[in-house]
Amino acid sequence: MGSSPNNMLADPNGKIIESAESSQFKVLTYGIPSSEYLKVEGYSEKYLSDYRYQGMSGQVTYRVKVTKDYMLRWQEGNTIKYEHVRREAYVPDNYSISYWQIGHLNILSFQDAIFRNYALPNEMVIVPNMQRVSASSNHSASVDSHVFPQPCQSTYLGLETIEGGQSKPSAPNPDLNSSAGVGSRAPQVKNDRVNVDGFTSMSDGMATQNAPAPSPIPVAPQVKVEQSSLQIDPLKVNKWQTPSSITARYESIHTVNTSGGSKEFIGHSPDKINPVTVHTPVVMYGKASDDKEHDQRTNPPKRSTPANPDTDRHAFILDRPFSVTLPTSGQHLDVAMAPGYGNRDYAKYTRQKQVKFPFDVYSETKAAFYPKETWISIPLDIETAEFFLPVWVPEGAYTIKYRSIAINAPADLPEEHHANLNMSYRTPNEIMANHVAYDTIEVDVVGRLYDFRVTDILDFNWGPVFRRMEGQVEHTGNYYWVGDKGIDGDLRGNTDPFVLPIRQGSHPAGYKNLAVKTGYQFKFDMKTKGDMWRENDAIRITPSFYFVDKKGQNRRKVDVYYHSDSNYFVKVGSQQDKEYRQVTLNEPLRAVPESQMWNTSEYYFRHPDAYGFNSKVEELFDHEFIRYFARDYARQPVKTGPYGWQILNWNLRTFIGPLADTVPSNAMKPQKDAVASEQMWYGEYSLPADVYIVEEGKDIAGYGLQHRLNKSHPIFLRDGYLIVNFNIESIQNGDTQKPHLQYINGELSNQWNREGFKYQFTDPYGYNFNLIDGDTIFYHGDQSSTDDFKAGVTH
Repeated sequence: MGSSPNNMLADPNGKIIESAESSQFKVLTYGIPSSEYLKVEGYSEKYLSDYRYQGMSGQVTYRVKVTKDYMLRWQEGNTIKYEHVRREAYVPDNYSISYWQIGHLNILSFQDAIFRNYALPNEMVIVPNMQRVSASSNHSASVDSHVFPQPCQSTYLGLETIEGGQSKPSAPNPDLNSSAGVGSRAPQVKNDRVNVDGFTSMSDGMATQNAPAPSPIPVAPQVKVEQSSLQIDPLKVNKWQTPSSITARYESIHTVNTSGGSKEFIGHSPDKINPVTVHTPVVMYGKASDDKEHDQRTNPPKRSTPANPDTDRHAFILDRPFSVTLPTSGQHLDVAMAPGYGNRDYAKYTRQKQVKFPFDVYSETKAAFYPKETWISIPLDIETAEFFLPVWVPEGAYTIKYRSIAINAPADLPEEHHANLNMSYRTPNEIMANHVAYDTIEVDVVGRLYDFRVTDILDFNWGPVFRRMEGQVEHTGNYYWVGDKGIDGDLRGNTDPFVLPIRQGSHPAGYKNLAVKTGYQFKFDMKTKGDMWRENDAIRITPSFYFVDKKGQNRRKVDVYYHSDSNYFVKVGSQQDKEYRQVTLNEPLRAVPESQMWNTSEYYFRHPDAYGFNSKVEELFDHEFIRYFARDYARQPVKTGPYGWQILNWNLRTFIGPLADTVPSNAMKPQKDAVASEQMWYGEYSLPADVYIVEEGKDIAGYGLQHRLNKSHPIFLRDGYLIVNFNIESIQNGDTQKPHLQYINGELSNQWNREGFKYQFTDPYGYNFNLIDGDTIFYHGDQSSTDDFKAGVTH
């Protein structure tokens, strides 16, 4: 007989979940980022048993000495005779016995569990089983170790007298076999011993004749192994539902009659152990500053309220700072679907965040220069970075690109807008391609129109203000600016009276009633930044006229008339207004700096085809061309328009931008060409000496049919001041229907106001005058330049 109820099968199973350090994520629900921590839990049988018990049976035979004595007694005559007779024999006494011994025994202990998954360190972790099993046995194949015959005593059946009477009797021959058991003992037996994990399967206790049958070794319970704080390699790329397996390894810890060994059992189906998704989240919801307060465009794009960085176009202004915002926080996967993701900060999973401009930029302090299309890394702890826009960047529409690169991003950088959701990359055990979140912002690079100033007045009374000595051209350095502030609203340094408008009280010598007489010209200049370097770029000035009395009252809009050679009462700005002004750039009284002339002509020499200088460049060396331009070409008069409008074209422009040695060699524009990115425009204006001022809309022609008109007629306004108001616009590419920049009337920006224009003044007589943007000069309503040439007139 025998017994072999083997238990040699294990059923390992388990799970890979988030460790306590990463408890916000739920691996079983969705996934977990690289660099986070996992926990493995596994279960398998504590031990396995392979055994066979042998039942042994047989008998023990005792040889028992049985003795029977007889005393024979008879009488022979008078003599009683005795004879002792002993009957003696060794007889067998048989006992059946049984016991159990080990045929073979192999106890295997659950040593450890091997967890395999892509996300684990080195894709594998071995977790030892600390709940070790104990096993012991006592085995012997020798019968003597199991069967223990008991001491056997001789059996004496006593003395029996046999009476013979008168003859000698015979001694009996009794059957002594039946008496053998009287002197023997039942033998003791015992089994081998087997104990597994505290359970005695086979007892080796003594038993009489038959040892107890052994009990089966119980099926082992499953025990748990676990290990936490297993960090996912931060560089492991994103993968969807990577398969897992658990291998339970067993080693023999106790054997009898077998060589033992090891066994492995693997659980790898999803119902045995779950897959793991590695998904490292990054987001990019970029923003940019919108310098709309300095956006002087006539028709800037509409902005949303509130601002929408995904749809709004942002204004970046040349030669000004701007900022970009690269947050590491924002919406990723829905947190209900993917616990731990959602709308939060993802800096922990971001290797780099970068911005790329399609144009050159400087760092905020200009310490670093970044050529266009350069990915610029922003420290993760800085959300908003400041930059500076070089003046040579071409105006126009651009797209700025932002990106956040995950810590586990591969060399190639597939990307997804706003967040690397990877919804389209979800095939088990395959790479989720997108490791970069990007965003774009649409921006417009916009130029400037600024620094309008009056540089000269040809009225004799105003000569000393601008000339150091009468009759000489050397300028005093006095200029009348729009206000006391510069291009960006910082104090310029000039003070009263050198602000516009020029009016009574503006003369630094303190003349109380000195405005400007009609007929006298005043010179001015202004600056632009941006794409105003072409042949068909220009400045357009549209004057309008107001009249105010000498007490600052009754300001009203007026029409101005003059007599031309062919027409009486020509209205300024009408179709008959054809008295074209001619302006010369390089005239002595304008005092254009030689450096401007040199830089401008040198640029034209290098780009002759854009300005019609091909033939001259072919026949002249560069220094000869530069001299020709300054002494000949720039001294030719340029028509700018009638009294009703003025166009300052490229012939009245100089270049004042950065010189080559201040421009980085890797700039997007050639170093020598950067000078053309800033421009100075020169112009002049006057009204006829004899003007006729009437309220706006007054029908002079119809009125003249009914009344005799002369200069003293009450229809004409004389007792006060004629205010010339300039509307200044820039024209690009010759498109006069769509002016580019506005000095005053921009939808978002009023540069005239920014430069500190004062909207009220008190004249030397104590009268208050209200002003509006664009007011440039006060002409006397009742004084003319012709008065200075009449006999007897003093100055």
